[in-house]
Amino acid sequence: MIGFSIFGKVVNSKGEGISGVKVIIDGVQRAITNDKGIYKLDEITPSNYILEGLSTHYFFDSMNINIQPSSR
Repeated sequence: MIGFSIFGKVVNSKGEGISGVKVIIDGVQRAITNDKGIYKLDEITPSNYILEGLSTHYFFDSMNINIQPSSR
């Protein structure tokens, strides 16, 4: 499958990275944050997705995201 690689960071209210957060796209776990809260999603194709985070110590609201190629 061909697609984009997307990086993101999960932070707490102080802006500090949260490690060990499961990153879920459309109900499928696709990544886990590292010790700095950073994750990478590979092979993401243009579409609408539901992005969720799952951790035993934090609660995250799900987000609707729309991935589109650059129009450059």
